[in-house]
Amino acid sequence: MWFKETPRSPFVLGNRGVSKLYTVFAGGIIVIALGAFYWYATQLVVALLPERGAKQCFAVTQGSVWQMEFKHSYELTLWRDYFTVNGADDMVLTHTIYQSQGCGFPFSAGEGKFEALPDGHFKLTLNRPYKIINMRPAEQASPKILYEETVYDLCKLFGHGTLLTIKAEPRWKYWLE
Repeated sequence: MWFKETPRSPFVLGNRGVSKLYTVFAGGIIVIALGAFYWYATQLVVALLPERGAKQCFAVTQGSVWQMEFKHSYELTLWRDYFTVNGADDMVLTHTIYQSQGCGFPFSAGEGKFEALPDGHFKLTLNRPYKIINMRPAEQASPKILYEETVYDLCKLFGHGTLLTIKAEPRWKYWLE
C-alpha cells in the first residue's frame, strides 16, 4: 500500500472524537457537583451545640425568624422569645411575648417598649443583638425552639442541665465544630 493505515480507536486518537465528548461531559458534571457543594456548605444554619453529645442545626436564610418557648420558673406561664437571623454571628432578640405580669418579669421603660396585646398577653420589644446564646435546658422550663413547622425540644435532644450554645453560622463551620 502506498499510504499508512492507522487505527481509529479513542485510545489511539487521544483527546479527539468520542473521548473528547466524555471529557467535556465529566468536566461539566464535576463543575456542577462542586457548585452544589459550595452552595450547600455556605448555607446559613442555626447551630445547637451541646457540651457533649450529638449536635443539631436547621437551615435558615437572612431575615428568618425562630422562636424559643419556655415556662417561667415562678409564674409557670409561657414565654416566647423571637429571634431574627441577620447573618453569621448576628441574631437579634426582637421581642418577647408572655402571659402574665409578676415576679421576675420585665416592666420598666429601660427594658424595651412594653405593650399589652388584645388577647391578654404582653409584648416587650427589645432588639437586643446576640452573637451566641448560652443556656442550660431544664425540665421545669421545658424549653423548645420553634422554626417553621419543626419543634426542637431541648431537654429531649440534649438532656437536663447540659450547656447548650446556640448561634448562626455557615454550614461548613458547623461541620468543623
